[in-house]
Amino acid sequence: MNAKSVVEIGTSTGYSGIWFGLALQKTSGKLTTFEIDAQRAATARANFKRAGMADIITLIEGDAHEQVKILKDPIDILFLDADKEGYIDYLNKLLPLVRPGGLVIAHNITPGMTDPKYMEAITTNPDLETIVRSGVSVTLKKE
Repeated sequence: MNAKSVVEIGTSTGYSGIWFGLALQKTSGKLTTFEIDAQRAATARANFKRAGMADIITLIEGDAHEQVKILKDPIDILFLDADKEGYIDYLNKLLPLVRPGGLVIAHNITPGMTDPKYMEAITTNPDLETIVRSGVSVTLKKE
């Protein structure tokens, strides 16, 4: 999809961020990732540097529920992998920034972990098309 702008909620140690970074190196894109835990953020920063991606990955430390308000530019891919009960809040705040044809990918979409409000939002909105496989939802924002 030639993504140039990826936003990740829940950096952890940077594993998925590095995978996004590998793809973004080919598109001259950027990743903005949010992590609330200082120890994980420090580990992720070190991992991004070791992977040679410190220049294309921006890690924002703090509560993403508040920090995402700084985002203003269109998002090609939004990856949710943080507090599962917070997915609906992230979706409500960031879906307006996801470009038509963009994706919202959510990890750990499994019974008992998923907020029913999030599942309802991504499966009943006529502007979205969603599939769920192996605990991951992929939602397309229609044109």
